[in-house]
Amino acid sequence: KSSAAKAALGFAYQNGAFGRSTDYAKAMGYYAPACDPSNLYSACYELGSLYAAGQGVAQDAAKAVSYYSKGCRGAYAEACDALGDAFMSGTGVAADKTKAYEAYKKGCSSGATDSCAIMAEGSVSGDVGVKDMSKAVFYYETGCKAGAADQCVTIAEMFRDGDGVTAMKARSDHYFKLACELGDDPSCLAVGITPQ
Repeated sequence: KSSAAKAALGFAYQNGAFGRSTDYAKAMGYYAPACDPSNLYSACYELGSLYAAGQGVAQDAAKAVSYYSKGCRGAYAEACDALGDAFMSGTGVAADKTKAYEAYKKGCSSGATDSCAIMAEGSVSGDVGVKDMSKAVFYYETGCKAGAADQCVTIAEMFRDGDGVTAMKARSDHYFKLACELGDDPSCLAVGITPQ
């Protein structure tokens, strides 16, 4: 079986999908060869999640981190997000904000909207190094484009209110429209569109 097929079977057993009963041990058995040596990074992330939760295996936060790290090296967004969380909280690894933000940055660039929000908030507060509103705008914008309506709203409000940026109605309206398209009804009303 191909790595993708193994990962699909792992998913089916992990989630009780596609006519399979939930069986975490079987899920692990399919994910493991898809991750090592095949480098299917989604399988590495799922292995990390199973180790973190102790599903199908004894709970082991350090092993979870090692699988998240491998998944993140392959730019698998959820793995980077989980790795950032582990470094931020010190779960399974020594707490290290710098490494956490490195993982979140990679997660954001790979499509993890939670990572984008964390990077944006860290840029606003200066927690990522220095306070930098242009980087905050960049990260909120990236999260917005990846489908996070709340980040579209945040950046729209920043441009509407001139919060750390020059107030620009056209840019504010643009982001409210994007949030509206993503299902945020108050954003629709903000730009005169009747929510569907």
